[in-house]
Amino acid sequence: MTEELQLIEIGKAEVVQNFSADRGRRVALFGLGNMLGMARKAALALSAEGFDVAVINPRFTKPLDAGTTEFFGRAADVVVTLEDHVLAGGYGSSVLETVQ
Repeated sequence: MTEELQLIEIGKAEVVQNFSADRGRRVALFGLGNMLGMARKAALALSAEGFDVAVINPRFTKPLDAGTTEFFGRAADVVVTLEDHVLAGGYGSSVLETVQ
């Protein structure tokens, strides 16, 4: 935690790590809530293997940040959502519906 408080725009995701300049297959990791730490660790491992990785903190499931989700969903070769909620009808389902 930081000492300085920040306002968070409702429905706006945070891009923790963006893709670099075309250096390999692109993987977009959307780490929701407690799973953001796991997404960051996975990004380090994947980057070491030569993948170009973006890490996104969705922050909200509703409303979903459709712009950020669609951008990274279409720019990536592989999209991974990490959540500790439900499989059917959960955050991953919302991402799939947005990108399709």
